[in-house]
Amino acid sequence: MNNLPAETRQNGIHYTLHGDSYLPDLDLPEKASAPIGCYGRMRKSYPAAYGRNDPEN
Repeated sequence: MNNLPAETRQNGIHYTLHGDSYLPDLDLPEKASAPIGCYGRMRKSYPAAYGRNDPEN
């Protein structure tokens, strides 16, 4: 096998050699908390209000 560089950068993306393939080094942004909203609060409260948490239902 040829001597391949362990790391490379193409089109602004940094790649690292894993085995015989280059995989991109991607980082996820930190998740910012967002407000749930009216319908999200209703959806969250529905199972508790109508007994949908029971394993028998």
